[in-house]
Amino acid sequence: MNTLPGPTIDDRFEAEVLSVSPLNDSVMKVRLMPLSGKTMKYSEGQFLSIELPDGDLRSYSMASASTNDRVIELHIRLHRDGKFSRMLRNELATGDTLKVHGPFGTCVWQTPASEVSAIVMLATGTGIAPLNALLEAALQSGCANPVWLYWGATTEADLYLSARFASLAASHRNFHYVPVLSGALGYWQGKRGFVQDAAAADHPDLSNSRVYACGAPSMITAARDLLVGMHGLDPDNFLSDSFVASAISRPADARRAPVHVNASLVPDQVSGNVPARTLPSWTGDTLLAALRDADLVKGVCGGNQSCGTCRVTVEKTWFDRLMPAARTESRLLQSIEDSGPFDRLACQIVLEPKLNGLSVSVPRDAF
Repeated sequence: MNTLPGPTIDDRFEAEVLSVSPLNDSVMKVRLMPLSGKTMKYSEGQFLSIELPDGDLRSYSMASASTNDRVIELHIRLHRDGKFSRMLRNELATGDTLKVHGPFGTCVWQTPASEVSAIVMLATGTGIAPLNALLEAALQSGCANPVWLYWGATTEADLYLSARFASLAASHRNFHYVPVLSGALGYWQGKRGFVQDAAAADHPDLSNSRVYACGAPSMITAARDLLVGMHGLDPDNFLSDSFVASAISRPADARRAPVHVNASLVPDQVSGNVPARTLPSWTGDTLLAALRDADLVKGVCGGNQSCGTCRVTVEKTWFDRLMPAARTESRLLQSIEDSGPFDRLACQIVLEPKLNGLSVSVPRDAF
């Protein structure tokens, strides 16, 4: 497991827009350059978040290998009513600046068990961006493992990097590109259906393999269930990041009871101890929702266990009352270098009556 640095105050910076250009009718390529000589050091497969003028976040994966030129490339799908989509269509121009947070995410390169271990990459839509970055870095470093990339879309026009991948497959004997269409009619030389099914058909035994999956959450869930459940894939070798920037949803139940949370900032040498704040919340809410309402954390990935920005330290007497962390949460916490034994992700703590009075501390750089 690679150890990734936890988010810090230095992970927030302004970046200049170098260019905005179309990749197809619905996807834009945006190139950014950090200002003030800053370099965003990221691992291929990670993502950043762009802060909109109203404070909302939109998260996008880096689409190219990390290089010394400091340029960050993003592939951004346009949505008809999306806030950032409107900015891209009507406002954003070369020379503008954006407030950026990052990098985040643990879907990064893991050294294969052996040179014969297969590496299977699954993408839908712009989920191809982080896999393109991973693929670039792997091939540039001389990776000799067999690498299979399955990219799914509705129409051939959606596969905006197909020519590039076909060229890479022609020049690298260990790389195989399999485009998969789910909605096209008529002649098509690639596979039809869903990427996870195409990969499963080609790889009946994945016990010695590693899978990277990026894209639609429904694909990621289906791929994990299929490949782990029926094709022998070790769950620890299924790597994915699914993130959203929308607000945390709350159940609509008028019978919910109040729950109070005591939250304080981790003391530092300058400010020292800060008195705890009592945050009102309700049963059924996540701790993340309460902390976001109080402007104590950002919660970049929206509760999908991808960023680690909602990490809190739980007072020991309360820690023992929580449900144990699931595999995904534990893996993310273990990947953050300064994570402690009583740390949890606030997005995974659902408030209930027995947690009334829960006491946690929040890193100062969480927001």
